[in-house]
Amino acid sequence: MSAAEDRALPNARMRHVLLAVQDIMGRNGLTAVLKSSELDRFVGTLPPENDALEIRATELGRLIAAIETQYGRGARGQLTRIGYSAFQHLLSADRFGWGVLKLFLHVSPIGERRRAALTRLARYISAPNSGVRVKIEEGQLLFEDSLSDEGAGRGNVSEDSSLSIGILQACIEWATGEALDVVQVKHKARGDSTSSFEIGDPR
Repeated sequence: MSAAEDRALPNARMRHVLLAVQDIMGRNGLTAVLKSSELDRFVGTLPPENDALEIRATELGRLIAAIETQYGRGARGQLTRIGYSAFQHLLSADRFGWGVLKLFLHVSPIGERRRAALTRLARYISAPNSGVRVKIEEGQLLFEDSLSDEGAGRGNVSEDSSLSIGILQACIEWATGEALDVVQVKHKARGDSTSSFEIGDPR
């Protein structure tokens, strides 16, 4: 595994995910998946809300794998809900930054709202590196994540990146007021160069 595949992540990013797991699965459920993913150090003591690089991408990957093992076919729905909740914790942690963006979005066309919010989210997901971007290709809005932390250290993964899909759906709904479709069309964990998500058009 290359260093890029097991890159360091900010404490806050893992904290938001773990708080979301607790929201959806309860405190006991969080404890169970932390133990099964060998992340016992977070039982009763979540990572702090800061940008210190004390988390590894493979730890996030192990957490996702533990949830998939526990829920089997139901894991996709659980992880999507966890992703949605993780975005709410991100908003709460950075009220000023996202609040300023919200003021801009109020006077912007809906298409620009999608792109601006996703661009800010891309910076959050890629921190402290680059590798996540928003682009338009043949008229289709795409969110491309060449880092794909969700699959770090997991080899060939057959499932979609459901945590990421939930986060993207929540971000778009926050920005536009509409629940738009998010479809994963490329999977780094299946051999593609990036994980890519198509963002649905406003109705």
